[in-house]
Amino acid sequence: MTNIKEKLDEKIASLDNFLQYINLNNRIFIDRESNKDRIFISEFNQKESDDILAMLYSSFILMLYNIVESTIRDGFLKIYIEINDKKTFSKLTKELQNIWLSQQINGFITFDIVCKSLHQVLNNKNNSAIFGKKEYEAHIKNFINERILDKVKYKKINFQNKLSLSGNVDHDLIINKCLEHGIQPKGKLRDSHLTTIKTKRNHLSHGNNSFIEIGKDLSLSVLKDIKKDVITYLENFNYLIEKHLNQMSLKVKN
Repeated sequence: MTNIKEKLDEKIASLDNFLQYINLNNRIFIDRESNKDRIFISEFNQKESDDILAMLYSSFILMLYNIVESTIRDGFLKIYIEINDKKTFSKLTKELQNIWLSQQINGFITFDIVCKSLHQVLNNKNNSAIFGKKEYEAHIKNFINERILDKVKYKKINFQNKLSLSGNVDHDLIINKCLEHGIQPKGKLRDSHLTTIKTKRNHLSHGNNSFIEIGKDLSLSVLKDIKKDVITYLENFNYLIEKHLNQMSLKVKN
């Protein structure tokens, strides 16, 4: 699999090319009244030029969000790929064992959700619980141990090469996913426009706002600043993934 840093570098190059494209298709127009530099496309009047630029800026936000989501997905999937057909269940970390078990019940349903749901259903059905939540947890753990874990404990396993993220990637989600995979992001990842980018992307994707509406308050300098901060964030994320893989290769032995 291509190094995740190399893949990110390729995506950054695409962003830079797009920014250059915007610059090459514009010239500086001096507003005589305010005497301030303004971007102006010579083939169109001022309003048309501003609208076109706003659409280009919005397109840049879409590109940037797609890079964020694909980079985060690639990072976690690389962990799965490094394990597939190489590691036994018993050698996985507790966090990765839980993720694999969740995948087996088709839908990323966590153990806690199963226990709580079962407890609620039986409470509603019988008006009062025959057993408490801890008893239900014990029964489910015994079932998993007897029917699943004993059979796979010493077998090499495969993770599903998918991770559901569509349209929801922001700082909080990334932190939660890191913790779910046993990665400690403290001090390495700081929110960097990710919530704003996700929100603008979703407004565009769902048709809540037009490309002109989203892009009208943006500028080339603002986009460059956002890009710089987001790329730093993603580079730090990739560092955490590579560090985790290195630690895993030392701790998780066949």
